[in-house]
Amino acid sequence: MIDGRTVRIAHFCDSHPGRPDGVARSAEMTVRLLRAAGHDATLYRPGPLLGGDVRSVPVPFRQLRAGLPFRPRPADVVHIHSTGPIGMTGFRAAAGWGVPLVATWHTDLLAYADHFVEVPVGAAWCARRLELGWSIAEYLELTRPGAVRRRRLVELGKGMFARMAVAIAPSAKTADGFAVFEPTGDIRVLPTPVPAVAAVPARRGGNVVLSVGRFTAEKNPDLLLRAFARVRVARPAARLILLGVVRQRRRLARRIAGPRPVS
Repeated sequence: MIDGRTVRIAHFCDSHPGRPDGVARSAEMTVRLLRAAGHDATLYRPGPLLGGDVRSVPVPFRQLRAGLPFRPRPADVVHIHSTGPIGMTGFRAAAGWGVPLVATWHTDLLAYADHFVEVPVGAAWCARRLELGWSIAEYLELTRPGAVRRRRLVELGKGMFARMAVAIAPSAKTADGFAVFEPTGDIRVLPTPVPAVAAVPARRGGNVVLSVGRFTAEKNPDLLLRAFARVRVARPAARLILLGVVRQRRRLARRIAGPRPVS
């Protein structure tokens, strides 16, 4: 509670339960912690087409569900965890209700655009929903990889950050990257809450490098493996532990079994 009253907080997340990413889990735990503290926290996220949370439809060939239009209940604070259809509803709701907008920046907008076709497509839709007033030529810049698209994505980021009262970064590195968007609101570094690991590998001596996350291209796993190869040269007993590798496990096994350059 704040000043003896319960705060109504509406959370908007485009990741559905069970999706292999940290966004859905982070949003769930944030809401759970706020409820435990006595606040009225509501989570809007994709659910089945018939019933559930926000009605949604699956995106073909992707582990995504697109939320359909819905009307959220008024709240004192809006907290968005993503910038898909549901997240954009949060942007517009905050503006319509005249309440502060808090955003946890989970996705590297600039880096992910080179790996996921839905990022530039979604960026165009976001610019439209935010009424940024882009021309057709400016929208088309999102189709051009490299510096042109990056410049247009930066402009989109500026439009988003201009509407945020608080931007939450999961790390200091992420917060430093906000500078390109020229944020006007408060920037806070708050590590993403995660549940405790049930089983911890037995310690056998030596140093341990722990990596938590997917083994997919946007995470640049080859950089991790090359760096660890250099660690092993100096510390042969060191071990690398990877948590969260669900997809591309065979590629990981082949990569580990293959040549291990140290430069």
